[in-house]
Amino acid sequence: MLNSLPAMLTAAAVDAVVLDTVLIYTELAPMSLGMPYAHVANALHFDYSGYTPLCFYDWPHETTPTALARNRKGV
Repeated sequence: MLNSLPAMLTAAAVDAVVLDTVLIYTELAPMSLGMPYAHVANALHFDYSGYTPLCFYDWPHETTPTALARNRKGV
């Protein structure tokens, strides 16, 4: 992608680009073209400790021993 992105941006006559921070080093493409860009972090936090439910569960936040065990099992 890093090799083809500058050509694609130029061919599409893009004025600026928004990049997800998970795409490491993609900012090099607009930088090499002198193009404005912005980084957007669109990731949800994962709490692997089990004190809160993981973000893709619809479990409510509770601090009971049963809820903490459920959260840890979900991890």
